[in-house]
Amino acid sequence: MPYAEIENRRIYYETAGEGPAVLFVHPPGMSQFVFSKQYPLKTEMRMILIDLNGHGNSESSLLGDMHSFLEDISAVQSAIQEEKIFLFGYSAGGTIVQQYALTYPDKLKGVILASGYPKVDALLFKAEHRAGIQLTKRAPSLLAKMISNSHFERQEEKRLMYQSMMKADRFIWKRFYELSLQSDFTDQLSSWQLPVLSLYGGKSPIVHKYSHYYRTVPNSRVVFIKKGTHQLPSKFSAQLNRLLVEFIEQWK
Repeated sequence: MPYAEIENRRIYYETAGEGPAVLFVHPPGMSQFVFSKQYPLKTEMRMILIDLNGHGNSESSLLGDMHSFLEDISAVQSAIQEEKIFLFGYSAGGTIVQQYALTYPDKLKGVILASGYPKVDALLFKAEHRAGIQLTKRAPSLLAKMISNSHFERQEEKRLMYQSMMKADRFIWKRFYELSLQSDFTDQLSSWQLPVLSLYGGKSPIVHKYSHYYRTVPNSRVVFIKKGTHQLPSKFSAQLNRLLVEFIEQWK
């Protein structure tokens, strides 16, 4: 299995296909399996699927902080020998992607956010994050089952998602939620020069209310998938994959 080596840990990743490189970043607790419906894209691009530290088949960092997640991505980018890549962030995975883009803009060609947000300020959305934090400590199995059931229809897919989530380091799982809850990029987005595609489910009002922040970004496109829910990569992959290919073709 391929690993990127960092001083105190190994980060697992997989690659598939050829063409413009797109690295996919998952949300808290979830592994690269959440992007299993994106595998058909390997005919259009070079896909890089990563398990962030403390998730899936990757080893844990000491702190589970933002810097460690940025190190994970940078190490994998070096391992695959791609000077510039596209970064795809799903939900809270977009928190890591946005920080990477703001920290290393010269290492990217563009950013894709699916159900992304620059901060968490809505009361219900804050409550969801805090519930996730508590469940990682008290009932991680229940949380993994809830997330797996909400993302996939087939029992086999639910089982595989659940199994991968139960590999997560509970401390880092919790820290990931906390980082998402604490981050705020709203004052930095207007100076962002990278192309950005922001995708939202029309039936996910708690999150798609944040779409207006990305309209201030130069070279930004915001798209609503009319009947989509929050779980765009797994439940609305046909629409998402088509939009992703269009974006990559425009900016590769």
